[in-house]
Amino acid sequence: MESAWPVDEWQVQPGSFTNGVINSYTFTITTRVNLIDGDYVIFTFPPQVQLPEDLIVRPVPRFIDNNLVEDVIIIERESGSTVKITFITVVGNASDSYRWVIDGVYNPPSTQQSDPFTGLTVYNLNGYQILRFITIGGGSGPFIQNT
Repeated sequence: MESAWPVDEWQVQPGSFTNGVINSYTFTITTRVNLIDGDYVIFTFPPQVQLPEDLIVRPVPRFIDNNLVEDVIIIERESGSTVKITFITVVGNASDSYRWVIDGVYNPPSTQQSDPFTGLTVYNLNGYQILRFITIGGGSGPFIQNT
């Protein structure tokens, strides 16, 4: 069995909580392990949240040592609602938060809570698992609930 460091925090924030609208979703993971060039993240959207056919991702700039930095990332669909975010160029250090935005995502069609986002795992360039989101005490990954 592979062992991996836990992802300290995983957040998903839609730009809008309105039923059925198309908007941007911001994803944040916080780790104690440096991500480096070639590392990638795989996770699955809940069935209530629909992805566009053409996926568009952009990094969120952040400050490190008073300098504004931006990672270079790409997105691919692994299958269905599972996506892969690859870090082409990473700027950062341990305990960093890595953020990206996926545009064109369809919100759930109702105000009922979605199923959780699942399977967040980070792999290195060689495909070895280095980080994963672990739930404690029956918890789950982040979910969406429109108002």
